[in-house]
Amino acid sequence: MLAKLPMARKSRKTDPALIAKDKGPAGHHRPAGLFFAAGAVSIAPMRIRLAPALAIPAAALLSACQEQTPPAEPMPVTSEADPAPGQPAIATGVITDPLVLEGEYRVAGIDGAEVDLPHAMTVTITPGTIRYISQCVTGAWRYRFEGQAIVLEQVVEATCDRGRYPEEEGIESALAAVTHVRRTASNAVEFSGRGRTVTLFSQ
Repeated sequence: MLAKLPMARKSRKTDPALIAKDKGPAGHHRPAGLFFAAGAVSIAPMRIRLAPALAIPAAALLSACQEQTPPAEPMPVTSEADPAPGQPAIATGVITDPLVLEGEYRVAGIDGAEVDLPHAMTVTITPGTIRYISQCVTGAWRYRFEGQAIVLEQVVEATCDRGRYPEEEGIESALAAVTHVRRTASNAVEFSGRGRTVTLFSQ
């Protein structure tokens, strides 16, 4: 019985069939080790992961933005017109209502100077009339409002003839120049106009 001899392996360098298979079209050799299947090429999606050194600062920045404390609200500014604690607010500004103006007053100042007489000088205001009294010396004016302006017209009336103090002459000439009246932050009633003022305080 004859023993079966092993078949010799064909070499790609010597076997014509294998050499032809390795050649591509027009006799070009295919690159060794590269095999492509038609229609089977696909690219798997790439996943990008942040390195720990970049991810940690981003998280810390987000946390700092969320935990930031809002700025405190500014404290209100107190002016000299603000009332003392527990005191009612004073309605300051131009007066155009005769009922608001009505009352009994003491003449405290004329043209910014304090009235300093041995007796009191007073003013009585009713709707439509202003009258001042300084002992036996008196003076009277009719008034009306035109928008925010006040218009005064002096009324001629008999009065005593003992001579006049500068303050008595001053109040008459100042009221003749008045164009506006307002309530001040100190709760005074101030007549003003043409550079003149008369300041009254309730009594």
